[in-house]
Amino acid sequence: MTGESSKFTDNSNTDVKEWQNFDYNCGLNKPFYLTTAINYTNGVPHIGHAYEIIVSDAIVRIARIFGYNTRFMTGTDEHGLKNATVASNNNMTPKELCDLNVIKFKEMNNKLNISTDRFIRTTDKDHYKACEEIWKRCMDNGDIYLGIYTGWYSIKEETFVTELEAKMTNYLDSITGTPLVKMDEPSYFFHLTKYLPSVHAHILENPNFIQPELLRDNILSRLDNMQNPADLSISRITFSWGIPVPNDPQHVMYVWFDALTNYITGLNWPNEDDELWKTYWSNTIHIVGKDIVWFHCIIWPAMLMSANIPLPKTIFGHGFVTASDGKKMSKSLENVVDPLEQIELVGTDTFRYYICREGKFGYDFKFNTTSIVDYHNGELADSFGNLVSRTTNLAHKFCDGIVPTKLCNSKISKPFCPKSVLQRYGYSWNKYRLEECAQIPMHTCREVNKFLTDNAPWNKSNDLTDEDRIEIIRIVLESIYYLAHLMAPFTPNACEQISSRLGTPLTIIPLLDTDFNNLKQGTPLTIGNPLFIKISSKSRRVLENTSSNEEYKKVL
Repeated sequence: MTGESSKFTDNSNTDVKEWQNFDYNCGLNKPFYLTTAINYTNGVPHIGHAYEIIVSDAIVRIARIFGYNTRFMTGTDEHGLKNATVASNNNMTPKELCDLNVIKFKEMNNKLNISTDRFIRTTDKDHYKACEEIWKRCMDNGDIYLGIYTGWYSIKEETFVTELEAKMTNYLDSITGTPLVKMDEPSYFFHLTKYLPSVHAHILENPNFIQPELLRDNILSRLDNMQNPADLSISRITFSWGIPVPNDPQHVMYVWFDALTNYITGLNWPNEDDELWKTYWSNTIHIVGKDIVWFHCIIWPAMLMSANIPLPKTIFGHGFVTASDGKKMSKSLENVVDPLEQIELVGTDTFRYYICREGKFGYDFKFNTTSIVDYHNGELADSFGNLVSRTTNLAHKFCDGIVPTKLCNSKISKPFCPKSVLQRYGYSWNKYRLEECAQIPMHTCREVNKFLTDNAPWNKSNDLTDEDRIEIIRIVLESIYYLAHLMAPFTPNACEQISSRLGTPLTIIPLLDTDFNNLKQGTPLTIGNPLFIKISSKSRRVLENTSSNEEYKKVL
């Protein structure tokens, strides 16, 4: 496919009726807390990490432009046997390994223009405090007890595996194929089976708790078909790299019991009088990979119920990033993508836009460098960037380089209805249809380009008056201002430049005038360089041959 060939279309007549009733003022000043899964620090960031942080950042940025009071958190998961093993193999302490890779995750986030409020590390002191408190609450509620764990463990995935499950996969990890490790040791257990009925009921009573619907159905099916469910082993004694169990420091907490708690650490829990906690927790959305939805949708709610903490609002599981042929990325197939290298080649805005625009959010994502170039050249350069360049040049030629007056010429129709566009955009965002949120402004951009071309204010031979030309240019400048708001979650750098060139800061959608009257008459306009320079055929070939590099081949 090519970027230019795809246009936004409504999914159904039902959708049309729903988006037409969407109130894009509904989020004004409402709290909105979004978290990503925290990233394991045994290796450098890969394309899957980049995908999750980009889509999460875009969702939060859209919430901000609708006026929500947002908080956004990501971070790193640093404890556990896997980190300890990798560190030992590299003659490092676990903390040294974590410190090294945390720098790389932060570097990636900076290059991707990620707008988080906190980068949490599970080695942070306040996280230790939160983990100790939730452990004590579960223990005080009679839900943690000491026993013996006999079974199998996947070091690679940091998961416990029953004898039946291990036998079904020939005692290999079902995802990575690495051998499982036999365990027989004292362990604390969490009374998970006590809470399975309550978690099951919560999922049924709250249809939006797990998204998308396919994952919700999978979780419910797994719950319905569980045979002989077991309680969860939540401590280890064979290694020390973890958070010590309160009052029994020879045990360290199971890495998932530790990691999941980060979401409430980030709101200063257990201080339940803290403003962050009181403001945000009831409006929490977790964005995670589909491979860890069980931990987030079953184990985490059970822990919270035991500790008498309300559950998050929504858990959204996204798909995997695969190679363009749909195969899993792996070092052996030499199809691993380095996100930092991609950013260097196509730029941050193009990379972000492609990640959000391509595919269907919530499903597997086929990474294709050809599509990146197509979107960059066809949509960002030719359509969006060119519209900005054409219009600011026309304003300098016909309007003395300033925002012209609004004449309200009734014979000149508008290229689109702002209210309808904002309603469709907000509705798609509310339904987690991120790809539609990228399609809508681009479809609108094409309409504006067509409006400009059809009216041709530069053409002296048509029957336009000088006032007509000024009105057309004013309408297109206003259109660009609208588009900058809707594109900013995907292309923040370019939209910041547009705001500067229009001499008008971006605002929030509830404050936008929907009658093409947001720019102040007389404001100086800047032309500037092209927002997106087209990628040449030669550069395309370079891009398509740089899907991996030497550092990436060392990813563990």
